[in-house]
Amino acid sequence: MGGLGIVLFLGMSLVLIWLFRNQEAEFVSAEKLRRNQEQLREAQRLARVGSWELDLVSGKLAWSDELFHILSVTRHHQLSAMNFF
Repeated sequence: MGGLGIVLFLGMSLVLIWLFRNQEAEFVSAEKLRRNQEQLREAQRLARVGSWELDLVSGKLAWSDELFHILSVTRHHQLSAMNFF
């Protein structure tokens, strides 16, 4: 029985190590994504270029911060493709 306990303990240790590494990879990916988004915002601000995305199913329109700035529209304004354009 003592051997079984050691095997289970070693098995649990391996799982815990895998979970830690998986969380670390997710953290690194999230940090890279955040950094890329910040670089895109800065590039759009410097170039005075905005971007938008339209979900054709829901009709929801999403604008970048710079597009709000260029068109002088506040973020509180409800946007949809039909009522703005």
